[in-house]
Amino acid sequence: MSSDNLQNHNLPKGTYGYSATKLDDLGASQYTLITLVVDVSPSVTAYITQLEEAIKKIVEGCGHKNNPYADNMLIRIVSFAHDVQEVHGFKLPSECEIDSYTGCLRVRHSTSLYDAAYNAIAATTDYSSKMSNWDFTVNGLVVLLTDGE
Repeated sequence: MSSDNLQNHNLPKGTYGYSATKLDDLGASQYTLITLVVDVSPSVTAYITQLEEAIKKIVEGCGHKNNPYADNMLIRIVSFAHDVQEVHGFKLPSECEIDSYTGCLRVRHSTSLYDAAYNAIAATTDYSSKMSNWDFTVNGLVVLLTDGE
């Protein structure tokens, strides 16, 4: 699910970085950064299809057909178990292929909830800071999908 216009970024702390649309490629003056953080630990095995469907519904809800502000949103999706894996970096809903979310989650061992939460918040904060330095108005939202186990 990579995109040619995504650029890799390192974070000052932590092991994991993130990818995001190149700032040069952004056309609007303001954005909302949305990060979905999805649990793929063994305790959600029975719900993995529902989690993928939830991702699809959220991305569709942000997309052009339903949202007049779709061009002002950038969506990032990460999964976590024993580590954090980026499904894709911050990109416009129009660049998200809904069908590609089928099978995008793979159940893995353990749960690194704190690492995933840290990465989501740090990446959202870091990218929004970079955007602000380029005179974009920006806010962010982090959504955690987990069973809590």
